[in-house]
Order: sequence, then structure tokens, then C-alpha cells
Amino acid sequence: MSDLKVKFHGILASNKDHSCIEVDYQDIRLLIQPTKKIEGINAVVICDTDPDEWSQWKYYADNGVPIYSTLGVKHYIPDKDLRAVIKTVGTNFKIGNLKVIPEKTPVAPHEPMIGLRFPQFRVAILPELPFYLGQQLIKDISLPPHHLIAGIGSYSKPNHKINFINFADRILACKEHKGLLSVTLTNFRLDLLRRKDEVLKRLRKDWGDIPVMFAKKGMV
Repeated sequence: MSDLKVKFHGILASNKDHSCIEVDYQDIRLLIQPTKKIEGINAVVICDTDPDEWSQWKYYADNGVPIYSTLGVKHYIPDKDLRAVIKTVGTNFKIGNLKVIPEKTPVAPHEPMIGLRFPQFRVAILPELPFYLGQQLIKDISLPPHHLIAGIGSYSKPNHKINFINFADRILACKEHKGLLSVTLTNFRLDLLRRKDEVLKRLRKDWGDIPVMFAKKGMV
């Protein structure tokens, strides 16, 4: 089996390319959240209804790259031209030989959002975590254990998505967190980055041997 490679094209929530992540497997180059023009991409998945999360979709559509999303996300996307080209997927699908499972991470009933799990490799990419982490989502990424890549936002400021303090407390409240293989934080705000050492110290203390890191732009 070939390796799965994950590349971070954006990491800071304040930048336009903030949640842009590429997943490569065999001849597949899948882009999650098309916020940047990247040559050679042959599949795109949109996870969010927010226009900031798919600002460069037309570049891919014009180049014949298929764009996927769930019916729920597609329904609430405000751009009718984008809705017209989105290919809807169900609870699991394949792009080439790469298996993909959408994970629901809704912000609100009318603000659907998803992350993606790649079960062959036990990798879960959740570009933006909602304020409340449901028990089922935690179980899905922990049983069996997964490498978690999570958009985390601010250190403690309230936002439409989770902040670090809520994330750490919620995960720790569930015994399943011990099953995580690794945690990579991305799509974060500057206030969180400035407290990087403090964040890593807390997570390493609470989570023991689970590797924890901050993503870097261009990191694979």
C-alpha cells in the first residue's frame, strides 16, 4: 500500500489560504478547501458553506477538476454556480483507490460542515471543529485510534468554532482520547500561536506519549 501524504498549504486562520490541505495517495491529489490555486490537483472536497473556504473553486471547475461535498453542505452554499458543479457524496465514497468518510461537524442546524476520515490510514482531517464536540465524533476519531488534524482557532476567545481550552477539556473528558495516535493543530489564530509552548506543554502533560504538533505552512 502506498503512503498517504498530507501537505499544509495554509495554517493561519487570518490568511486567505488558512484551511487549504492537500492529500496525496497514488495518483490522487485531493485538495480540501479550495482557497488557493495549485497545479496538478485532480479532486477537490468542500467542507464548509462559508465562501472564504472555497474562494478559488472556479479555478478548479474551469480546469475540469471534480468538486465533491455532501448534500447538506451543498444545499446551504450560497453560490448557485458552485452548487451546480458539486458532485454529492454519501456516508463514504472513493476517489480512485482512496476511501473517504465524511464526518459531520456542524456549527449550527443551518450551518453544516464536515471533516474527512481516511480509514485505510486512520487519518482524520477536520479543518474547523465546531464549538461542541459530540460524543459520536470523538468515538469515530478514537476507536480505532486516528491521527487527528484539527482546525482549532483561538486559545480561549469565543468563536463559531472551538477554541483550544474547550477542545482540550472536551477531549480529556472522554476516555477515548487516549486512543489518538497523534494530534496536529492547524487553522489557528495568532493568539494561539503566541502561546505555542504553553499549549504543547499542557497537551503533553495531559495526553502523555501522544505526539502533538503545530502545522507549518508547506509541511508534509
